[in-house]
Amino acid sequence: MTARYDTRLMAPGSFTIDLGRSEKGRILAPEHIIEMTASAFAAVIVMPGKITNPAKVPLAQLYADAAYVGIHMGLPDKRGGFNGYGPAALLKLARQPKDQQLSKRPLYDGTNTSAVRSNVLRTGVSENNGLVAGPITVANGASTPKKGGKIPAGQEPLETLADVCRRYGKEWDMVDGNKLEVAEASELFTLTPTCVATAKADGDDINLKGLVGASFTARKDWDEYATEVAVPFVPPDYAFEDTYEAGDTIVHVNGTYYECILANGAGTGAGTKIPGNAPSYWTERDPYGIDTLGSVPYVNPFDGADIIARRVVPARNATTYDDACDIAALQLVRYDQPTSQVTLDTKTFNLSGKVRAGDNVYAFSREHDLFDLTAQVMWRGRPAPLATVRVQGVETSVDPDMSVLVVVDDVPVDVSRWVGFEERGQRLFLGSPKRRRRSGVLVSPGFGGSV
Repeated sequence: MTARYDTRLMAPGSFTIDLGRSEKGRILAPEHIIEMTASAFAAVIVMPGKITNPAKVPLAQLYADAAYVGIHMGLPDKRGGFNGYGPAALLKLARQPKDQQLSKRPLYDGTNTSAVRSNVLRTGVSENNGLVAGPITVANGASTPKKGGKIPAGQEPLETLADVCRRYGKEWDMVDGNKLEVAEASELFTLTPTCVATAKADGDDINLKGLVGASFTARKDWDEYATEVAVPFVPPDYAFEDTYEAGDTIVHVNGTYYECILANGAGTGAGTKIPGNAPSYWTERDPYGIDTLGSVPYVNPFDGADIIARRVVPARNATTYDDACDIAALQLVRYDQPTSQVTLDTKTFNLSGKVRAGDNVYAFSREHDLFDLTAQVMWRGRPAPLATVRVQGVETSVDPDMSVLVVVDDVPVDVSRWVGFEERGQRLFLGSPKRRRRSGVLVSPGFGGSV
């Protein structure tokens, strides 16, 4: 039996909560509880403590106070529990029906022309599946600059969300069950660590909490290592009747890519400012953006030359050369170090109230290269070389001190009595920390995850 959930940085995450069984394998829950496992898209709420009568608590309050909210999507031929993903999985359903070239629009201003409302939540066509913009996005969105883009046919709103965040330099998170927040990382997550993970110290300090029973494991290889990342892109065709601004990229009738370096008018206003004939207005570009390591620390064993490892990353949303170069730079940060997937196990009580996916924590383990000699942090009365690491995911066991509620037709039902609980414990996925430490920048892994 399994009873656990995992949350991921800018990804839906997943959960599996099995019902208890007898020694002979028979499900112990009554039939009306078993029937609930067939309720597709029901909400599953894990509360950090016991709830005496959930029907007496407003549903919105339960979502706000929950340690976890998931969407039950089930598994084939399995009625023995609840399985599914975080609420962001609802953004994978209503795919873009046709290619859409987006004019420049704000991140969010409450209208159907804004990127979050129209192109991610798709509120204007009633395809938001119950998700709404959160209070931070509503409060801050109107002041953001306007940006354009492209959404290819078949693209999921979750993929569009990842591209919107990249263009605006934002990150996203789900709060209170159905609220999507798109904002600066500092507004969504704890970037100045409040917790310390070391293998030898469980106790708390004045301003820092120690994660109890912290233990690290790691896997390291060079399979995905890259010295260069290339990102192909497809710009629109040049149109004589269109006005172009600096940064716009087009493809000439002969297949050559040009980037506008000086704004020029449309029609007769274009005059002689035609790509290929006006070098002061247009410059030729490669059909891909590229970013390369300035220094390669590895050589091949035969002639001693630098190892060349090129990764090609498709970017369906990129329409300009600058777009492609930006994506290449972000992707290279993910692959310019060997893979070193680090996980951290801890027995800390109610970790969800202290650390969540997206937060930074301090960590120290020489064996796993988790230390920073340049950043001494006061810990237990003396300076310590603690590394700042961003938590990419948190897997939490659903233990007997928690409550499990299932919401069907807006009615929360407590199924805790029949859950096959696990022993308390959490696992933090730290990813490959050194890959996200270049130039002091912490880079998120995008929208990939458990769906």
